[in-house]
Parts: sequence; C-alpha cells; structure tokens
Amino acid sequence: MSNVNPQPSPKRPANEIVAANIRAELGYKGLKPADLARMIDQNDMWLTRRLSTKYKAEFSANEIGTIAEKLDVSAGDLFVERSRNGGGARLVGLSRSKGWKLPHLDSNQEPIG
Repeated sequence: MSNVNPQPSPKRPANEIVAANIRAELGYKGLKPADLARMIDQNDMWLTRRLSTKYKAEFSANEIGTIAEKLDVSAGDLFVERSRNGGGARLVGLSRSKGWKLPHLDSNQEPIG
C-alpha cells in the first residue's frame, strides 16, 4: 500500500483560501463587502470578521453555499487556491450571468473593494 495522499495539504488553511476568493470575487464584480453582507442578510461586522485574516472566523458550509450562489460562482471554486501573481487565476471576472468585467486592482494586483 502506498503512502500517497490524494489531496495534498494546502499552503494556507481552507478558511483563508475561501475568504481570499470571496474578496477576489467581490473585486471582480465591483462589489463591496457591505453589498454582499446585505445580499446574504448579515451585518457588515459579521462578514468583515470572516473575510479578515486577523479575526480567523470561519464560514459554515451553508454560508459558503449561499455566498457562492449570490456571487454566481460554484461553492467548490471558492476552495481553489490561486496564485497571487495571477498565474492560474480564473479568467478575469467571468460570470455566468454578467459576462466579462475587468477588476480594479491595487499595486499588489489584489482586487480593490
């Protein structure tokens, strides 16, 4: 029997990857965290604590599903770690319902939002 792990451990914890992907999707769609909080019937602080690397609050599976639906992406896509330099990142802002939209990026190539 081999010691092959079919799922290599991520470089970052899953909750950080999900939060980063949600922040990226918000940037791609030109939304602010407050916009998403209203879309999912939560307050700004609740979402801020989950999107921040400082607070380390985690999303539940149901919350991830709801957020994915509101952002028009698959929940599984929110778990995929993407390169910070753009390599392997999703095609810029492709959405099933809204088509192409270029993101607004800061000097670190992170979405502004």
